[in-house]
Amino acid sequence: MDELRSSIAVSLPHELRTPLAGILTGMAILKDEYATLDPRDVRNLAEIAYGSAERLNRLVFNYLLYAELEVALPDKEMAKALRKNRTQSTQAIIAHIATGTAKRAGRPADLHLDLQEATATIAEDHLKKIVEELTDNALKYSEAGTPVNITTRLQDHIFLLSVTDNGHGMTTEQIASVGAYMQFERKIHEQQGSGLGLTIARRLAELYGGHIEIRSTPGQYTTVLIGLPT
Repeated sequence: MDELRSSIAVSLPHELRTPLAGILTGMAILKDEYATLDPRDVRNLAEIAYGSAERLNRLVFNYLLYAELEVALPDKEMAKALRKNRTQSTQAIIAHIATGTAKRAGRPADLHLDLQEATATIAEDHLKKIVEELTDNALKYSEAGTPVNITTRLQDHIFLLSVTDNGHGMTTEQIASVGAYMQFERKIHEQQGSGLGLTIARRLAELYGGHIEIRSTPGQYTTVLIGLPT
């Protein structure tokens, strides 16, 4: 509990202030100096502000989604209703979201896809969220030029989604402590994000009767495996 309180106290103000600072700084310069700015400078400032706004929007969305999932998981009727959802074209959806995430990170060439077409018991928007968060984490916690591999398979009526990076890795203790607001080794590997992504992916998988498994060796690789009913 002390670690959780510390993580919340450190990460939340930082995560809110950083994108807000980007927006306010860019807009202040545009407001005060627009008449003397070169068009290219105006565009650069607008892009910085827009990127910061996107980051803030995603942060707020993730906090709200996490809160919704915490309410939904104990609600058996809600879970039963959600499990009636099916995603048919998983291959195209995963490819689209993963490719877009890699492009935004400036690493499209590092993404490698090996996707088998399948149907999964999950709402399409929730599958997209899982893929976005796991791909984003893999890209954030690995170096440019190293591969991020995403595969899907069907095994015993289970849809398996696997995301692997050759990055910082996680210890056994860190894997066991996966939870909201946690960012491991943040002082060493400073990264954007509140640490909610992996927890959201886990909660979504559990909501649909699925599971998550994390395999990792520090300094070598991390594989996150999501299993969902078909």
